[in-house]
Amino acid sequence: MELVPPTTESEWSRGLAASFIGMTVSARYDLCLTIIAFLRFLAEDLGDRDPSLLAEVFVVFRGLAVLRHVAQQAAGDNEEDTLGEPDDFVSRMRNMNVSQPRTRSLPVYSLLHRLLRRSWGQKGLIEAAHHFLDSMGFLQSVNLAHVTWSEVVHCKRLRLLGYVEVAGELLT
Repeated sequence: MELVPPTTESEWSRGLAASFIGMTVSARYDLCLTIIAFLRFLAEDLGDRDPSLLAEVFVVFRGLAVLRHVAQQAAGDNEEDTLGEPDDFVSRMRNMNVSQPRTRSLPVYSLLHRLLRRSWGQKGLIEAAHHFLDSMGFLQSVNLAHVTWSEVVHCKRLRLLGYVEVAGELLT
């Protein structure tokens, strides 16, 4: 991580941080799933000795599953990027030039990319990614039956940003 130079906030650095967060969450999710499978095979040996261990693993798994779901969500094109053309299909049909590819395609950003825009701050790339994961609050739970305040705030933030379906899915 020391080899990554500190970068300022830009579309490229936010995209890189979003990719880093998505890969980190995916790796953590796979590792946690492996630990759950391992504990399942050890269930007979463990017996009822330490149910808190299993509860902790499931709390972390729930948080990682939520973060993984957020990381896989697309948020559409960037707010600032617009083509400025009325309708690409109509303009190509008007010229009967339907086989010509578009001159410029808009990138589709992930929801993580959109959320990073709002919480980058004055940090470098790796620090911003780790701060983002910590500020989400999904890895701070200690009980499956309870949610943390930051989880509720994050779901409210998603709803206010217009991602009502994603917020509803996270709440369920």
